[in-house]
Amino acid sequence: MKKIVCLLIVVCLLALSFSFLTSCTSRSDTLRVLTQGEYLSKDVIKAFQNWYKKETGKKVVVKNVEVETIEEMYTLIKVKKDDFDLICPSDYMVERMRKENLLKPFSSETAAILNEVINPDIIAKAKESYDPTFSYTMPYMMGTLGIMYNVTSSAAQANAAQFASWASMWSNANSKKIFMKDSERDAYTIGLLYAFREELKAASLNYTDYTTPEYQALLTRIFSEGSDELIAKAKKALSDQKALVYDYEVDSGKDDMVLDGGKKGYFGLFWSCDAGYVINEGSAAAKKLCYLVPQEGGNLWIDSFCIPKTVKNESKANKFVQFLCKQDVAYDCMDYVGSTTGVKAAAEKYMEDILEDDEFLNGTYEGFVEMYKEMMLPSAATLTRCAVMRDLGSYNDKITSMWATVLSN
Repeated sequence: MKKIVCLLIVVCLLALSFSFLTSCTSRSDTLRVLTQGEYLSKDVIKAFQNWYKKETGKKVVVKNVEVETIEEMYTLIKVKKDDFDLICPSDYMVERMRKENLLKPFSSETAAILNEVINPDIIAKAKESYDPTFSYTMPYMMGTLGIMYNVTSSAAQANAAQFASWASMWSNANSKKIFMKDSERDAYTIGLLYAFREELKAASLNYTDYTTPEYQALLTRIFSEGSDELIAKAKKALSDQKALVYDYEVDSGKDDMVLDGGKKGYFGLFWSCDAGYVINEGSAAAKKLCYLVPQEGGNLWIDSFCIPKTVKNESKANKFVQFLCKQDVAYDCMDYVGSTTGVKAAAEKYMEDILEDDEFLNGTYEGFVEMYKEMMLPSAATLTRCAVMRDLGSYNDKITSMWATVLSN
């Protein structure tokens, strides 16, 4: 009998404890944030929770859910109508979600802060493409899409110049050494950059002038047009490449290149934040990586925090965005993510500090500093051959189907 009574007491205590914990972390106290991959550090989340308590006297618990792709993020919001207060999609997906009335504008207070601290050049890019009124997005990180390779690999030692072209990712000489992004829009556009490589070369006068109307028109077409013709071109290019690919990945390739020293795969398609993330880690192997935007052209991407229409805690969401706009916070986020924050003062201070850090630069190769500067803060010359991805409307599903076919065949 005593055993039964004791058991009942334990069960009751556990039930009370569970009830207490549940009430302490109720939905009204929780800010649910959806990101692609590792985009928010635990330190920044903890700092926000403490800052919010001091600012408002109220508690908040941040729950960060990570997905692998932007398309998965879209499905959670559009189809499953999942419960999130903040999301961080890329430019073309912001445009798509805005058109489909899935987003809410920021508060006037948040909007004023954003217009004060965000790099004006990034604001201009956002207005030109996915957020015409600049009222739905906080440019969190920006960067480019290019090729990253290991400078100590035999291929780089023999001919590093090959990596200045997307053609290197279709070279038989690099068979089974290539990392390719399992991301349909990135794959689609890179496939087209390769398919149109001769036309791009001619339009840019053999890569000497990227400002020609012909080059800019073709580059814009590649990143903003969906058509049966272009999908067929991309499909052929990507199908031809498949036998050469070592791995289709989203977030693991950057670590694999460091861990095995390039023995399995020594280069591939990477976002600049992939390169920055591993290089900033500071290991000897990471300092042997090089990143560049190939001569044919590339993508300027901008990942932005947005408030979905299904938001439960809109006030907390605005507060979180305001917190991310603080210079010291944006600085820490840039250091953690390995990409460039949209907060202009933080990006400039970070670059100043890291390039004066002897420990960080120790053990790097000749030309590393110039490479790193260009990777983190792309020059006007690089940005001239980069375009922002646009939403492709009714062709989105066709591209999804095309990519699934390439992977399954």
